[in-house]
Amino acid sequence: MINSYYQLFIFILTFNSKLLNVQPSKFSECENLQPNSIKILEQTKELRVWFGSEVSLTCCMKENPKLNNNNNNYFEDDFEVVNGKSTEPLAWYDPQMNPIVNYFSDPHKAQSTGMFYIPDLLQKPKDIQVVHLVIKNFSIANNGLYKCDTMRNSHSPEMINLLGSPKIIIDADKYQFLEEGKTGYIDCRPRGHPRIDVVWFYEGEHLSPDNHKFSFLQNHQKLRISPVTEEFRGKYLCKAEVSFNERENAPPRGSFIEVQPIEVIVYQEPTISEDSPSIRVQKNENINDKAVYEDSVLEIECDSRGLPPPIITWYRDKLLINSKVDSRVKITESYYRRNAYSVLKIHPVQIQDIGVYTCNSSYSNHGFSKSVAKNITPEFVFQPRFLKTGTNLNANTLVGKNVILNCSVFGALSKRFSVAFVHEDYNYTTYEYSETSNKNTFKFQMTQDPSNSYISHYKLQILGIQPYDAGYYYCKATVKTETIFTFSHVGIVSVLYGAKIIPTKSTVYGLWYKKNILKCKSKGYPNPVWEWKFQDFPLPEQFKQYRIKTINKNDTSISELTILPNYLNDAIFGTYKCQAQNQFGSDSFTISFSQAWQPGAPYVTVCKVTASTIQLCVTPNTDSGGLPLTHYEMRIKDFNINKFFGPYYYPVNPSTIILSHLKSETRYKIALSAASEAGRGPNTDIEVTTKPIGRPIIELVNTSSAPDSKSFNLQWVVDSDGGLPIFRYDVQVQQVDVDPDSKKIIERIGNIKTYKVDDLSQFKQMFHVNSLKSNTWYELKFSARNIMGPSIMQEVVFRTLEESALARAERLRQNIGSSSCLNKPTLSVIVVPLLLFIFLHGR
Repeated sequence: MINSYYQLFIFILTFNSKLLNVQPSKFSECENLQPNSIKILEQTKELRVWFGSEVSLTCCMKENPKLNNNNNNYFEDDFEVVNGKSTEPLAWYDPQMNPIVNYFSDPHKAQSTGMFYIPDLLQKPKDIQVVHLVIKNFSIANNGLYKCDTMRNSHSPEMINLLGSPKIIIDADKYQFLEEGKTGYIDCRPRGHPRIDVVWFYEGEHLSPDNHKFSFLQNHQKLRISPVTEEFRGKYLCKAEVSFNERENAPPRGSFIEVQPIEVIVYQEPTISEDSPSIRVQKNENINDKAVYEDSVLEIECDSRGLPPPIITWYRDKLLINSKVDSRVKITESYYRRNAYSVLKIHPVQIQDIGVYTCNSSYSNHGFSKSVAKNITPEFVFQPRFLKTGTNLNANTLVGKNVILNCSVFGALSKRFSVAFVHEDYNYTTYEYSETSNKNTFKFQMTQDPSNSYISHYKLQILGIQPYDAGYYYCKATVKTETIFTFSHVGIVSVLYGAKIIPTKSTVYGLWYKKNILKCKSKGYPNPVWEWKFQDFPLPEQFKQYRIKTINKNDTSISELTILPNYLNDAIFGTYKCQAQNQFGSDSFTISFSQAWQPGAPYVTVCKVTASTIQLCVTPNTDSGGLPLTHYEMRIKDFNINKFFGPYYYPVNPSTIILSHLKSETRYKIALSAASEAGRGPNTDIEVTTKPIGRPIIELVNTSSAPDSKSFNLQWVVDSDGGLPIFRYDVQVQQVDVDPDSKKIIERIGNIKTYKVDDLSQFKQMFHVNSLKSNTWYELKFSARNIMGPSIMQEVVFRTLEESALARAERLRQNIGSSSCLNKPTLSVIVVPLLLFIFLHGR
């Protein structure tokens, strides 16, 4: 058992030398001792200790050599011979001179009493015996003389007097924090004792009661500072002195002095400015728009103040924002005196950046901390995203039922969203929408998601749905006036109702030698199954004479029956019946298929005749033969020649046919017929005689003065070119004097100005007469000429417009500027009277 405790304590001594507070350098005093001399390693014979503290004392003795040839361990005459040297063991004795227990002899008793000694087997030098006295919790009962001697008390013992005293200063924080502007207190915290004296020092200088900056309370045990300013920071020292005695009720024997260093730190609680945190608006953006858009930059700035300058940290939804974790985040800080400024920058902005941002301003020093926090919730705008879980645009329902379509969109607050349900170019975006009186009422409703303000739910309710409400629907979400928008997936609303055939032509005409197509169209959903009958008998499935094709789109279905050519007989003509049927109803329609014939003769009249042209006005016959007209066929012959020329083909539209390059004064016979796929119909015959060749015939239709008052516009029509092409137009203009009442010419003034226009490509029945005088009467004569001579002269008398004041000023400026030949005196003769005139009229 002893060996186990011995090994345990060797382990303790090896790794916890701090327990004994013994340094190997102290053993040098032992090495200088005489053999068998004892030494307590303390500087004084009277040691003052605090009650409750742990006391550790070291005693040593130099060994007395004794030869031993056997080199064995044995005991002789109460001396221990170890490795050939004679040693008497050392021991410690309490104030009653009772031996203190050896820890190795009885460790349980040593632990229970809290006072024991330990022989040092590891740290002691060679030929030196060392024992340590340990008192775990020193009390007043432990006061007195302690002796270090051998077991047999055969040597001169070494004595030390241990005097205990209560600790007069409770362990306090080395740092005390005082708030600036308020009253601060610094406590020395001495234990209650009638003979305690407290003295204060600041930065090494004694604080006397005459110092008005400080106040002393509770017998100088507390220092008061009011108000606290930054100048009071620094190092303070509290010195407490108390007298002591050896035992209770004994007269004082001396005094204990204890000092408590205190470092005072003056602080100002951190504050955040009233307008912080705030979002920094980016350049070239709307300064009133504080929203942050996707892929843009979010910058939040925070301005704080405190002493010392506080540290600003950023949080999003109570989680610390770390720029080292997210490369999109950048935090910049700056400090000036007591101010701290921080900017949080996130670029590019993403969806995970939504949240409540907190600017936390804090001060922390030696376990003391103060902090303040303010929140800001930026408004984000993202590209709208439709949520799959909340968007449903598909429906299958019966006629008359109510249908609800839903769209859930994420991306912005509801006030920025504009969401529309789109159906065949109609946008349903209002709360109450009624398109027309014969259609249903659509109700539009929006609700905000209670858990996420960036999600909005939209609902379109169709009341009493009808077949025309069926079709494709999708949602369009728009943010910020059409600049950011997106579309949802397309949904289909199907209205289930019985097939209903839309009536078309009940009679269809065709040809037995051509391919013919009969069509039936129905509305209904689901799309119907078609069946065709001929003369009330179903068409044979394997009969190659027919082909059936069905085209379905939404609730519309078209069935096409193709009747192939039959060169054997005309048995394909008769009554056909189409029938459409689905699980909600059926409908049928009868088509009479008849053979087409040639169209009837057209109605023809002569509209206009010249020497070389004939213009015919044609009206088709109401009897088209069942098929649309394809063209007109015309044949023509001169009565002098017994032969028709043609046929010449003309389109049905326009309804006029012009025959040109004909001979003058010649009688023509014209045969005109209408044609379709069924063939050409009968002719309509008409006889026309062209006019003789002559001079052109023209007519003025519009004359007016031009806006610039110095020109005149002339416009006409050619009634006839006389059978020959016009090669020139003649225009004559002469100034005249006109009676203001009768508007008749009194006198012709000056020469006649003649315009002969040979380039007819630029002369398109309009002529512009230039270089006329303003507010002047003129006579204009106009004629057209072919090789037969000029047409009858067309005459018109007109007056040009009056020149405006602005035009007169501009003309005067140009005349003065262009008169470079005038010398300076001449120019002054013109300008000076003009300025004088303006001055006089201005007054």
